[in-house]
Amino acid sequence: MTRQDPLAALLLCLPMLLVAGCTAEPNAATEATIEGHWILVDLGGQRFDAPEKGPKLPEFSCAADGKINGYTGLNQFNGQLDVAALKEKRFAAGPLATTRRGGPPRVMEIERSFLAAIQEANVVVSGGLLSLERDGVTLATFKRAP
Repeated sequence: MTRQDPLAALLLCLPMLLVAGCTAEPNAATEATIEGHWILVDLGGQRFDAPEKGPKLPEFSCAADGKINGYTGLNQFNGQLDVAALKEKRFAAGPLATTRRGGPPRVMEIERSFLAAIQEANVVVSGGLLSLERDGVTLATFKRAP
């Protein structure tokens, strides 16, 4: 009976492990979490597409501890989400600190609607999208940033 070299066995298995890792389904728990970076795609029924150049779209990032920061399309903001509410599928932001730049009326209206949507809503995360809903109405939809 011959004893096999463990390093040789590992090297023989390595290509199979790499292929399995590349083709595995994404973890459902990771996919359904709010953690990460999100970019606005719809606000109150108005679709937003990433511009080739010019102003960035409203966006936010959320950490596991509920810290939130982002951009309204005009101003930067940061604050804290209620972590207990997130466990109940509710998105509830505490007071947010924002910069206070002014801008064109249309951009300021988008900012107001965006900030109102993230203050208190039910949250649904599915298929790389995060939707904020209140009373059965979708207030805003975000896509997970790559």
